[in-house]
Amino acid sequence: MAAVQAASLPVSAVLLLGVDDPEWGQRLVALVGSAEGSVLQRLMALTRSWSPPEIPRRWLLCPDLAPSALGKWQRQRWRDWLQRLDSAEA
Repeated sequence: MAAVQAASLPVSAVLLLGVDDPEWGQRLVALVGSAEGSVLQRLMALTRSWSPPEIPRRWLLCPDLAPSALGKWQRQRWRDWLQRLDSAEA
């Protein structure tokens, strides 16, 4: 989030999830709390200098992305959201 704020990107939150991948075991997916589609390209550019295992393989806009009222991430909730999204696209 520090890099996002430094670049003044309209992003409310970023959640990186490890999801199962048959080839790699797991892969990183980035859920991005923003309503602006152009922000994804700018985020990808920001992460180009990261080491390859740290770079998300998939970036998704998720305007409703937010932690719980207690400030904790409900990772299983967002994994379920991602699975429903993938099922709808299949």
